[in-house]
Amino acid sequence: MTFAQFAMDAKKLRRIFGEAKMSEAEYRDFEETKDSCIIGKLTANKYKLKVGDRITLESTIYPCALAFKIAGIYSGTIDDRNMLFHQEYLDEGCGTQGSVGMWWLKVKSIEDMSKVIETINRAFANSSAEVRAESERAFQLSFISMMGNVKVFVASISSLVVFTLVLVSASTMSMAM
Repeated sequence: MTFAQFAMDAKKLRRIFGEAKMSEAEYRDFEETKDSCIIGKLTANKYKLKVGDRITLESTIYPCALAFKIAGIYSGTIDDRNMLFHQEYLDEGCGTQGSVGMWWLKVKSIEDMSKVIETINRAFANSSAEVRAESERAFQLSFISMMGNVKVFVASISSLVVFTLVLVSASTMSMAM
């Protein structure tokens, strides 16, 4: 299974991801059960997962494997493909106390975003823990860019196919003469 997984403070889910739609029981179960997770509707549909299922993830970053109970399936966000789980469970399971890879902030308005990003970047510049603050959209696009330039790749293959067809046609025509 390949999808993004993010550890978080479960009690802050509603404030940060207010657009995530789940039932009250699912929110409560996620907040109260440390080994629980929530997954996006698109991921749940793709892998035929449902509330109550158990999944185990092998980490490529941390030296551990964690088992999760699906407490809820959310929808209504920009990207309903992610899995969210408790940071505390990751810390205890992998022995990474206090290690954070990403912070999510909610700004009051889109106009404030550039000022907030600049302030964060400036605050951590030349420190032992430099950061790169960016919008959620820019973050998602950075993952897509890791695939490389897909347009150039497809155009290259198409050009090679056309060139090969021209060579075959030229060969056939010369043999016919």
